[in-house]
This record gives sequence, structure tokens and C-alpha cells, in this order.
Amino acid sequence: MYNVGTILRKAREQAGLKKEEIAKKLHVKVEYIEALEKNDFSIFRSSAYIKGLVRNYSQLVGVDYEKILPFLRRQLDTEIRGIPNKLTPIHIRTVQLGYVHLLILGLVLFIGFGLFYITRAYIRSIKPPRLEILEPSGDEVVVESPLLTVKGVTEERTIVYINGEEVKIDENFTFSKEISLNEGENIIHIKAQKTYVKDRYTEKTIKAIYQPTQAEKPKEGVKRASKLVVEVRGQDAWILVRIDKTQADVGIKKDGYSKEFFPTSSFEIITGKPSVTKVFLNSEPLSWKITPNRIFISCSYQDNGWVCE
Repeated sequence: MYNVGTILRKAREQAGLKKEEIAKKLHVKVEYIEALEKNDFSIFRSSAYIKGLVRNYSQLVGVDYEKILPFLRRQLDTEIRGIPNKLTPIHIRTVQLGYVHLLILGLVLFIGFGLFYITRAYIRSIKPPRLEILEPSGDEVVVESPLLTVKGVTEERTIVYINGEEVKIDENFTFSKEISLNEGENIIHIKAQKTYVKDRYTEKTIKAIYQPTQAEKPKEGVKRASKLVVEVRGQDAWILVRIDKTQADVGIKKDGYSKEFFPTSSFEIITGKPSVTKVFLNSEPLSWKITPNRIFISCSYQDNGWVCE
């Protein structure tokens, strides 16, 4: 029976070549040539290596490789089955996820997301709140109207004060307040404070200069509205405010309360705690009058200005 090893060996002997010469020309060990001529394929790494070695050997000894290829394939089919055992096995580790692994993975993800949200909430809590003034634009504005509208936007869980008075914030976190101006320079103070961290706040100041036109200026002898400011500082206090004989505000006011009024003919303020209730008329402080029945400030406008009891 013809086989590749016998065919190559006979061709080598007819060519007068030794096995060592073949091995040297093919750059392989002599043991490989001996095994190939004995049809022992067990020492080779793979069938592809055997085919390459046979091809090169055939060309060297003048054998047509295509003619002996069918013999080689038949021998490989029967004899090469033992070759893979000579190779180093490759182990592929597969990971099978069970319920316990999935539970642990879910727990890790849950903890990771929890830490992410806690960290984000903490960073937001230590940052001052957002306070953006939409109207008027700029830190200083000159107007010809005695009324100025202040509009702005903040963020959730924030309280906004304008000149010490809390203003309402809508569902879009925007706010608006109309401010009455005195002729000349007016300072408007806006403060946004977080509801849960009192020392985290953002403040902005607007300088509004009211310059009325000639037509808006009051005629001589005509009474002009004055600015009256009532503040509560230190603790809560009950107050009552009458402006031009009309009740303008009443009730227990929280610490930090501040509100502006603009009387033209008279005003009266009554309080239960004069030590924490401050009253300013055109930026000048007024003193309380204390009687057995009440603690009050009562003033009226006369020809020479405001006169208080």
C-alpha cells in the first residue's frame, strides 16, 4: 500500500540525499524527517504543519505534491486523530449566573445608584441656591416710573425675600414683585435662601434710580407719598398697621418680617413687642409711645411735613 512516508523516502534515496541533509534544507529536526518517513504523525503539532512539511519535502526530492495529496489526506483521516492529545489543551472558563449572583449584582447596582443620588443631593445641599434676575437687567437701572417690577427665577425648596419681605414662588420657580420707588436712588435687596439650610443663600442688589419726568413731578404744596418700613427682628411680634386710616396689615409677624408702606396723610402702627419691632420713615427711625393701654406710633402729614404724637 502506498503511503506518503514511503514515497518520500524512496525519492530521497534515489536523489542520493540523507535525512540530515533534508532536515537542514527544510530547517527542521531530523526526528521530524524520520517520523514523516515512518508515517508517524504523533509528534507533529497539527495537520496543517504536516501538509506544509510534506509539500516542501516533495519539492526538494522532485515528487509531485498534488499526486501524493490524496494519500496524505487518507492517512490524516485515520492517523491524525491522536495528534490533538499532544497539544496543550485550552480551557475556556464559562461563567454561569445563578439567582444568588443576580441578587448580588442587583444589590451592588442598587447601592451604587443610592450612593450616586446621596452624593448629588449632598453637593446640591451645600451649594447656594440659584438666583437669576430676569427684570430689570443689570445691577443698576434708571426709570421714569415710580413703580418697578422685579422678576427672577430660583430653584425648588427655596424662599425668596425682596427687601426683607417673602415673595411667592410659582410652580416654575419664578417670582415677581412690584416695588414702589422714591425719587432718586433706591436699593432693592433680593435674597434666595434654602429652606433646610439657613446659612446657604444667594444675595443680589439692584440700584434703581427714579427720575420722574416734569409732568410726573408733584406740584408745589401737593403731598407726596413717603416710604414707611416696618420690621420685626429678634423674635415674632404682633403688629397692626393703618395707612391713611385704612388697615394695611395685622397679625403675628415672624422674625425677619419687613414690609414697605406709602402713606400720604397719616399712619398708625401698634405692637405688642416694641423691642423687636422697628419703624422707619424715609429711612429715619421712629420711637414708640408707651401708654397703659397700648404701644403705638401715630403720625400725620401737615404743611411742614410729618408730625408724630
